[in-house]
Amino acid sequence: MKSIYYNFLGIILIILGFIASILGCYLPEYQTFLWIALIIALIYFFGGWYLFKPYIPTGNPFLLFFIGYFYSGVFMAAAFSIARWPFAETMIKYAAPVWVLAQIVLIIAVRKKLSDKRLTQFIVEVGLLSILTIILIIKLYP
Repeated sequence: MKSIYYNFLGIILIILGFIASILGCYLPEYQTFLWIALIIALIYFFGGWYLFKPYIPTGNPFLLFFIGYFYSGVFMAAAFSIARWPFAETMIKYAAPVWVLAQIVLIIAVRKKLSDKRLTQFIVEVGLLSILTIILIIKLYP
């Protein structure tokens, strides 16, 4: 039962974070999108090992923390970009692409341990974060 709850919560968070980040990039005057992206980044950073427990059957806390860290980093870069903070440019140029590549490596590493349903969901989530990263890079270099 807990697994279903965390799975549903993870889906809601990724969709809400993705939409808020995209809208916030193009409508920066609405600070609501900034706060949503920032809160979701903090949720992933501090609670990622709970949300991603269904993905990793062995429950390796070190790996679960890094998955949450990668997710939170992309949303944090989006929040910094929305707020137009100076550190956003550095995060988007260097860190966000590395986080997405690390997530792709994680998919390759755990693909045999996940069920087809979980693997598909994981790939879709990493795809959304990759799209968000590409949009942030494009927005950085108009």
